[in-house]
Amino acid sequence: MQRSILLLALCGAMSPAFAADDAVTWKLPWRAGLEVTHAVTDYSVEESPGERFAYRMTSKSTDRIVDASPNGFVLQSSSADEMLEVEGDAEREKQMRSVMAAFAGMEARVELDASGRVGDIHVDPARLARILATGGPIIREMMESEFESLPDETREIIAPHKDAIIEGIVQKAFGAESIVQTTRDAFFVTQLMGLTYLPGVPHELQGTMDDTECGVVPATVSAWLDPTRTDARLATVKFRREAQPADAQDEDTQEGCGRADFSLLEEGDITFDRETGIIETMNERELRRSGESNRTSESEGHRIPARPEGA
Repeated sequence: MQRSILLLALCGAMSPAFAADDAVTWKLPWRAGLEVTHAVTDYSVEESPGERFAYRMTSKSTDRIVDASPNGFVLQSSSADEMLEVEGDAEREKQMRSVMAAFAGMEARVELDASGRVGDIHVDPARLARILATGGPIIREMMESEFESLPDETREIIAPHKDAIIEGIVQKAFGAESIVQTTRDAFFVTQLMGLTYLPGVPHELQGTMDDTECGVVPATVSAWLDPTRTDARLATVKFRREAQPADAQDEDTQEGCGRADFSLLEEGDITFDRETGIIETMNERELRRSGESNRTSESEGHRIPARPEGA
């Protein structure tokens, strides 16, 4: 026991506490030939009166710099080894697996400017068409069923616009523009790179959040250094994103993101290597509320060390 206490004391002496006035700059990690893979676990629970649906998905996400110049970088992003576990409706599980198969192995080409900010995003058009062809019929069937369950008077009012409404929902869920925007949202962390952080001094930024029902929603973004988890090698930045839905109306007359009680909030933390800027771990928690429907999503990822050449 005495030896353990001494060892802890020595470790503490050799790893001094992070000074409250020390600044940490999150270096841009991008460089020619960089390849980083993270193991990712996503868990989501959706709840509404009388219904609960949950799933857990694991995957590996790889980002690779395929081109670098003074003007910026080109990043190739891909995922692999997707595994899905579902709790709840068996039919919905079947639908999710069909959609996941259409997404499996999708690659996105992301252009970054010299400051590391996201520019254009390119996804294979054939892949986008396959995703829409798979997910579209699922959404249409669900919406047709919901339409038929409405009171007669309501159906009469909606009927002339039904097809356009359903197609709009399909495009928001699986349209090419929506898939690209979802990819862009996944790279929001690039907003936080290249900044210098001081303990207790948050960066206040303007950004957006992507929602399957609302589309792109303006959001406030705050990010600050966590001095309790920062040392000579690693630094941790905490962040908070909160949607600022425009034109929210009375909650009894509006749906989804138009409701006055709609909210979308994400909080998390990112630990990165201070020397390289590479993300080591990332944890996120998103809360979505609209009326009596709630969704909680959690995601955690950690970097998988690169295998030595020849191993």
